[in-house]
Amino acid sequence: MNENRAALEIVSAEPSAETLSDADALVVYLPANETGAGGKAFPQLHPKLDEEIRRLAAKRIFTGEKNKVHLLPTFGLAPHPYLLLAGLGDSPAPLHAIRESSAMVANAALNHRLERLAVHLPFSYAGDDASGTERLAYAVAEGLLLGAYRRPSYRHDDRDLPVLRRIALIAGEPADRRAMERGIHKAQVFAEATNYARDLTNLPGNKLVPETLAEEARKLAERFGIECTVLEEEQIIKSGMGGLAAVGRGSAHPPRMIALKYQGKEQWTDVLGLVGKGITFDTGGISLKKADGMEEMISDMGGAAALLGVMQALGRLRPKANVLAVIPAAENMPSGSAFKPGDIVTTMSGRTVEVLNTDAEGRIVLADGITYAKKLGADRLIDVATLTGAVL
Repeated sequence: MNENRAALEIVSAEPSAETLSDADALVVYLPANETGAGGKAFPQLHPKLDEEIRRLAAKRIFTGEKNKVHLLPTFGLAPHPYLLLAGLGDSPAPLHAIRESSAMVANAALNHRLERLAVHLPFSYAGDDASGTERLAYAVAEGLLLGAYRRPSYRHDDRDLPVLRRIALIAGEPADRRAMERGIHKAQVFAEATNYARDLTNLPGNKLVPETLAEEARKLAERFGIECTVLEEEQIIKSGMGGLAAVGRGSAHPPRMIALKYQGKEQWTDVLGLVGKGITFDTGGISLKKADGMEEMISDMGGAAALLGVMQALGRLRPKANVLAVIPAAENMPSGSAFKPGDIVTTMSGRTVEVLNTDAEGRIVLADGITYAKKLGADRLIDVATLTGAVL
């Protein structure tokens, strides 16, 4: 997915003149209680820039408030054209606050069309050991990578869209750099898996149907050496998966049952089963939804997308774990062949379901997905699905 967009490069770097001059902006994290007139906001800056930060705080323009970002021109007082001031809120800020602030930094950089950033990590939050530095780098890098995400563009010409190309996290000591690189690597794995799931969820309904979702799973499995099985409509019916078959019956795009098996242990035991709802478009079926907002129903396969993101991360990290991902995929459409309110369907477990509302299709396909996961050896189960509107 998303092969045509340039990947964002994120690295650790020394605080050299070259690193700083190569950046469009230096990112500086500031807590709310360190930007006032009581002292220097950031000692490494030119005194006039430091004075300007304190002036911004006095005028309540930038006070270090959590998730607030302010662009400050350096006017030749630094090797880089701008400072990006990132607020952390009250000190000490937890790592999740630093992660969220980093996402806001990436968003602001895109809005201001900045392509290259240098980031001065707030090491005071890392503690004294390498593991603290690693966790800090992870939080910053993951926030930046997630905040820089933009959904795929279908514009005829998208060359004018802003792109964040390179981020250098600055560390002075070699030990810090090694710890930061470990944190950056983990952040890249998890953020790229999340963004992969986002890309899948954002695909329009004519670009992603059960068949293409199954093909995406096959590509992922081949790329990382993961076992993949896909049952087509005839096999679904023969296997007794009456719930999935019923939900998919109204669509011109037949359902699929997808299973991905990551085996990180010698024996296929102690298996964590993940079951993800893969409704690639949900009209509600015969119990038709309102037209307003129906275009958002491309995201009703968010559970399936999350599972494919998990399998990508497993394929990269190769942990010693056994994980099974099962995705019942269908398109819930109204037609002459669609299942109807009042129908009774028999699921793979042998249990029958009376359908009172065809827009309750998620629990029907998940029933077959859960039974199939148990059949394939899952000892524990987590199901992942987009929320029903009833929770509101």
